[in-house]
Amino acid sequence: MKRIVKYIALVLIALASFVSCSEKIELDLNSSNTRLVVEGLITDQAGPQGVILTQSSSYFFNEPAPGVTDALVTLTDGGQEWQLTQESAGHYLLPQGFAGIPGTTYQLSIQHQNTQYEASAHLREVPMIDSLSRLPHPILPDRDFLVIHFQEPPQTRDFYMYHIFFNDSLVTDSINKVPFGDDDGVNGRYLSIPVYLFRAGEEAPQPGDRIRVQKFSISEEYFQFMIALRRNQGTVGGPFTGPPANVPGNINNGALGFFLASAVSEVEMVIE
Repeated sequence: MKRIVKYIALVLIALASFVSCSEKIELDLNSSNTRLVVEGLITDQAGPQGVILTQSSSYFFNEPAPGVTDALVTLTDGGQEWQLTQESAGHYLLPQGFAGIPGTTYQLSIQHQNTQYEASAHLREVPMIDSLSRLPHPILPDRDFLVIHFQEPPQTRDFYMYHIFFNDSLVTDSINKVPFGDDDGVNGRYLSIPVYLFRAGEEAPQPGDRIRVQKFSISEEYFQFMIALRRNQGTVGGPFTGPPANVPGNINNGALGFFLASAVSEVEMVIE
């Protein structure tokens, strides 16, 4: 009998504290057959980086996904190999000071319960953010857009994702809040893109507040993964509606989740 299970799907592992922004996704799986869930990110920024490994857990027990504690996790770039160290249940860290190199393809390998799981990710360059600005909303009073400005390169097909921090607190902290997109129709142009709408009232930015944006160069595969997550989250229906479709990742051997590599551009502004 098939049951719906929950797992924690990768959005991103926060670079400073190695915690992930996560969202529970319902999948049509056999509850007696749990799967490995992989959440992984490496960037070109020095700092804590690694993967989170959990087991899918039954929807009906409403319990946190248990961390995997007996895995052997390695990363290689085709020449050098790094073994990840378990920091806590399910959390595996790369050596201190590790920073990915743009243009490099990385292979993630996980050995768990006599099964080998693998995924590869290419670390792409990211166009630098020139600046940030605020733009009044044309209709809603006391609401401002956060706008990023950058030159979009003409030579490549590009996909982007953004993280927004308000006084060092991540505000794009769920799947439906994370801005992402591609360069379809704007390839090679200088762009000014609204990536966040400031709330009115007490949550509106005040003088002295700091707004920080991180821009990621994601793959088309991860772009499609995010679209699938959004669609999965938006699935609605009555009690006889079928379960949402499985969200495809890039981990082989039936594991769930995603392994992502990305360069990062980061800019901060102070509200005046």
